[in-house]
Amino acid sequence: MVDALQRPESFAAAAPSWGGSGDSRTCRATCADSRRRSLGVGAAVCRGGRASIAAVAGTLIAFCGTTAANAAEAAASSPAEPSAPATGGSLSANGSAANGSAANGSAGEAYRLVYRFAHGETLRYRVVHSANVRTTIDGNTQQVESQTESTKVWKVTDVLPSGEMEFVHLVEAVKMVNQKPGGKPHRFDSTTDATPPPGFERAAHAVGIPLSVLRIRPNGEIAHREQKHPQPPATADMPLTLQLPDGPIRLGEKWDRTYDVEAQRKSGTQIQVRTRRLCKLTAVDHGLAHIDVTYQILSPVDAYVRSQLVERLTTGKVRFDIAAGRIVSQTHDVDARILGFAGNSSSMHFLARTEERMLPVDKPQGQEEKVAAAAGNSALPRDAAPSATELAASR
Repeated sequence: MVDALQRPESFAAAAPSWGGSGDSRTCRATCADSRRRSLGVGAAVCRGGRASIAAVAGTLIAFCGTTAANAAEAAASSPAEPSAPATGGSLSANGSAANGSAANGSAGEAYRLVYRFAHGETLRYRVVHSANVRTTIDGNTQQVESQTESTKVWKVTDVLPSGEMEFVHLVEAVKMVNQKPGGKPHRFDSTTDATPPPGFERAAHAVGIPLSVLRIRPNGEIAHREQKHPQPPATADMPLTLQLPDGPIRLGEKWDRTYDVEAQRKSGTQIQVRTRRLCKLTAVDHGLAHIDVTYQILSPVDAYVRSQLVERLTTGKVRFDIAAGRIVSQTHDVDARILGFAGNSSSMHFLARTEERMLPVDKPQGQEEKVAAAAGNSALPRDAAPSATELAASR
């Protein structure tokens, strides 16, 4: 899903999603200057003192804290009824059944979705983010395309008796490309470029080092975050992990989290915009929970404010391995058109996609049995066959 897809922990500024989720694909602030340049922010694009559209180049993070943000930055997160949610969010179950039955799921069966990491294991995700932003102001049209491919890594350093899991978040490698139509593409590959090209320096400095240390609860809520590398402050609505329901969930039921997001009016005054991330369990197929995720703006806002939040307006699909307790893949899309965000004749078309897929997991000796034992209370028991995570990773 989205960190994002994700600003907080996304690469040098990723990043989520969750969807990446995580807490999205972290070097967002790091590459802000180059993003502004490539988007033509300032007099070239926003003449007459109109607001900059730099926020538009923000990245699709899907709560997942991925490195997706970097591309945009360089171009310019028991069958009992579900319990009450933690403060700051809400969970609703409407009882409507999902369309069609899943291979091993039924509308009446409840599933407990929780994260389960083992001490010493390393989770790796391949994250691909692409974006195409086209803006027109006073007849002046600019378009920027960008793509980032990265390897997001979570190194699990501790699992507490309470079930909380601590891990180090870093980015092992990144490839970034951004280009204006008819222009020469600007590229950076951390695996081959000893010296990064102009505009990619800060992103390069964030590769291969701990970006943050996080401790999450079994439902994905962040219990503690320690920043290890300079990055923008984390925002609650763009977490590194997709937050799961606080209790068992049935097919067709929904849960959500609401947020108050800061934005700015044309006058320069700050406002709080109420938003939410809505999730729905649509199917359970061979041990994988299929979750639809949508980010929505609940407060009435004008085009100017909406343009600042456009990269958040994702619709996505997440596959979660119930027994192994982790996301195995997620895809989040934005396709938004905004008219009049900088004058009556202005328009913006924001297209973006973040795709994240889990790579084979590094586990210390003996941990496979411990993970299987910890997963014993899942609605779908684990047997000797390959796990859903392993099957998904092999596809």
